[in-house]
Amino acid sequence: MSRESWIVRFAILSWAAIALPALAAEMTAREVTELLFKAEGQGTVDLSKKDLTFLDLSGINFKRASFEGADLHGVVFSDSNLEGANLKGVRLNLATLTRTNFTNANLEGASLLRVAFTASLEPRPAETPLFIGANLKGARLHSRLDYTDFTGADLSSAQFGPEDPRNELLLTARPVMNGANFSRAKLKDAGVRNTKLRFSRWVDADAAGADFTGSDLTNADFTGADVTGANFTNAILYGANFTGTRGLDTAKGLDKAIDYDKAMR
Repeated sequence: MSRESWIVRFAILSWAAIALPALAAEMTAREVTELLFKAEGQGTVDLSKKDLTFLDLSGINFKRASFEGADLHGVVFSDSNLEGANLKGVRLNLATLTRTNFTNANLEGASLLRVAFTASLEPRPAETPLFIGANLKGARLHSRLDYTDFTGADLSSAQFGPEDPRNELLLTARPVMNGANFSRAKLKDAGVRNTKLRFSRWVDADAAGADFTGSDLTNADFTGADVTGANFTNAILYGANFTGTRGLDTAKGLDKAIDYDKAMR
């Protein structure tokens, strides 16, 4: 099969993957907003396990709403407020999250595959979503999320990468989170493998047991972080700052890391 044929075939399959689920949405965007309006001041709005695929829910206040187990594939949440919302186990694959506020939200076990927050070629810090203090335990993060703020978030056992690299690696670029802020975040036993994390911040983060194998940590700041038992095999550590970093003597793979001799300690 020619290269052009493969491109056409891939485009058709991609369109089908995007278009067909939209037909299955259980509610319209208008019905969702009407539900919110009726429930105003009466407590939590329950959208648990709803199929809301590809709805445009931008600019809406979902503060403390429950989406537990919902299918939010391709949903547009631009400028929406999901502070404190329950998004446990949701599927946010291909969602648009421009300036979306997930502060203190529960995203435990959520899937964020190829989400988008900018239409420009170069990411803009002012357009990033916020995950400050969010619960992302066991979440799957495989997206471009440059400059995103994860300050104080719990990413314990979270996985940065595709669910099955054998199936997705050729179709999906590796995660890119250059300039992301993980200060004071919990990343115990997180799989942060093969991720671009240039100029990322890990100040006072708990990264004990985290796996940074193959990640680009050029000029990353680990000041005061705990990296006890963390794995840096084949990671790029040029210019990384390990001043006051705890557990560095127990970290694995530093002898196989790239440019560790050019890191600050």
